[in-house]
Amino acid sequence: MERGIGRKLYESVRSVSFSRAAGLAVAVACVAAVSSCADTESGTALPAPTGPQNYAVPDVSTPLDVSSYLEDPCLLVPGGEPGKLGFSRPEPRLPEDDEVARLAGPGCGWMESDNAGTLSVNIQTENVKRGTGGLAGVYQSHFVTGQYVYLDPTDVEGYPAAFADGLDMRERGKTTLYIGVADDLTISVSIGPFGRGKQKQAEDGAASIAAAAVRTLKGGS
Repeated sequence: MERGIGRKLYESVRSVSFSRAAGLAVAVACVAAVSSCADTESGTALPAPTGPQNYAVPDVSTPLDVSSYLEDPCLLVPGGEPGKLGFSRPEPRLPEDDEVARLAGPGCGWMESDNAGTLSVNIQTENVKRGTGGLAGVYQSHFVTGQYVYLDPTDVEGYPAAFADGLDMRERGKTTLYIGVADDLTISVSIGPFGRGKQKQAEDGAASIAAAAVRTLKGGS
């Protein structure tokens, strides 16, 4: 595998218009991560950038192969990790029977929570097909189009990542984390809301789920 399944998908559709796809990618990412892009009751919409800015997208030096998990994405995250955060009953969301998965790629949602929050994980293969996959698409959606109102780079188990979303609901304990598992492919983890003042709880929770997913992929690589 040259650059993981994401590279193969990208090469087959690289003629897609990047500017048109960027808007689609953001809409898809909002749906895919079950983030709060459509929640207008609360959350802070920050001013959008006025134009392109200088930024560097980190490379993924060792791509991870997600192909074994496309048919059952819930296997990416061992049950013990969501359980530590109060989540149970994972449910696969696949393109043939779920609108979110058709827009974003295969995912998994946890149906019960001790804390009234939600948890979802998506392998964002559809952004790859649009030519906006990977952290490059996330960075573009913040720095160029302004559709993501915040972006905080981080890393997960040695892989580049970033917290980003279309509304800033971190003060309500809700966030989305994107992990670059190939240069053209991300996995998203959306979690919360846990309640006001619970930003760290949300970020730590998303990071722990993301780390579990990366460890799973490393084990299968």
